Amino acid sequence: MSLTYKAIFFDLDNTLYPYEPCHREGLSQVINFLQKEWNFSYEQATDLYEEARNWVHNQLEGTAASHHRLLYMSKLCEFTKKNPILYAKKLEELYWDGYFSQMALYDSVIPLLEELKNFSLQLGLITDLVADIQYKKILYLGLENFFDLVVTSEEAGREKPDPIIFQLGLQKLSLTSTQAFMVGDSYSKDIVGANSLGMRAFWLKGDPTKASEWIIPIQDLKEIKNFL
Repeated sequence: MSLTYKAIFFDLDNTLYPYEPCHREGLSQVINFLQKEWNFSYEQATDLYEEARNWVHNQLEGTAASHHRLLYMSKLCEFTKKNPILYAKKLEELYWDGYFSQMALYDSVIPLLEELKNFSLQLGLITDLVADIQYKKILYLGLENFFDLVVTSEEAGREKPDPIIFQLGLQKLSLTSTQAFMVGDSYSKDIVGANSLGMRAFWLKGDPTKASEWIIPIQDLKEIKNFL
């Protein structure tokens, strides 16, 4: 990696840890509650969650709030004629308790971050979702001493791939787009967003046939050290 590069930005969810096992357990906790306490079948409970989630996504598309589980649970309560003041927060807490119980970093994360720090690179996180939850994830995963900054879509007012969220990260470090890399798993959000600002990107689990000057597909985060 050329010495002109001063920083690397990382996506968080599904880039530094696997998202699906966490979401699956969180959702399982909610579904179990709906089955046991409200007598819904598994199919009914699952459909209710998806209906509530889709409603919030459609209403708040492009904003961090569109991912807010408390809003999902509040809408779910409204759909079932339950008082959201009594139940929405409880359901949200059930979800996140289950979610966090399954959180674990990919094996290569800590060795990579330690190596990047040895190269005196500044490290940042650029992530969708609300700041409160994303900061809790960072602390739970023990990443607080590796990163110099966090930019959430809640703070930026835009979600990836909007260039504004990437620009905010660069501004916080007083860097230009040619002085930083982005690392992420989502082509449409992380890679396209970074490239639109003139920032090169490592595409985790990316399609090797799409490799270019601007896109570097990798299958494991540890491959990044090959470019140092």
